[in-house]
Amino acid sequence: MRLLYLETVDSTNTYALRHFAEVADTTLVGAAEQTAGRGRLGRKWIAPPGRNLTVSFAMSRIVDGFHAGAVAGLAVLELVREAVPGADVFFKWPNDVYSGNAKLAGILCEGRMEHGRLAGVVAGIGLNVNLDPAEAARIDQKASSLKILAPERDFSVAALAGRLAFFLEKWYIKYDCSRDPVLAEWRRENRLLGRIVDVVDPAGNTLSGRFAAIGDDGSMILETARGREIFRCGDVRIARGFAPK
Repeated sequence: MRLLYLETVDSTNTYALRHFAEVADTTLVGAAEQTAGRGRLGRKWIAPPGRNLTVSFAMSRIVDGFHAGAVAGLAVLELVREAVPGADVFFKWPNDVYSGNAKLAGILCEGRMEHGRLAGVVAGIGLNVNLDPAEAARIDQKASSLKILAPERDFSVAALAGRLAFFLEKWYIKYDCSRDPVLAEWRRENRLLGRIVDVVDPAGNTLSGRFAAIGDDGSMILETARGREIFRCGDVRIARGFAPK
């Protein structure tokens, strides 16, 4: 595991992808400030200096974005549960970490192509850390932070980065040894399974149905009035009044 820390960068994912051949497998690229952080579906990730954890993890032994997201997501869940004991957090398919109805962290996995083949995946992770409720309210979707979950505490972003590096390496090694138990754990943590959800596809169309299962390739299998639909990407909307199990 190697930690590469930058003061300012456009995007840690962009940096890691641009320098993929130079950074070692399991390198964690971090930054105090991102000027052009990216989320899924072209969204911006707002990261005020020192307020959020923004890192990217390079994996050359995984060539599937969903699997890379599972490894990164399980590491984030473990980090949050250690930082805020008792925190009730879960996955919202495909790669968001939620607390109740509010987004706590997002993961963006992007592949690195070399000589016409996928050479590996970079998992970009953004975790809201010390945002207060007023700052979170300025985000264009309902958001939470570690500070909101534990108002009496101030968190060290640097310390969290170190612990996340540990958990990322732990889950990466587990995946390298046997992927099936890791993917099974990822499925278990997707708490929206079995629930009625709205899914917005990349074209902006909304379809409602029951989140029936997660396919072997990480896709969502949605049971709708017109039959089963398979989504490999899209935006899942949690119904108002959702109460975590």
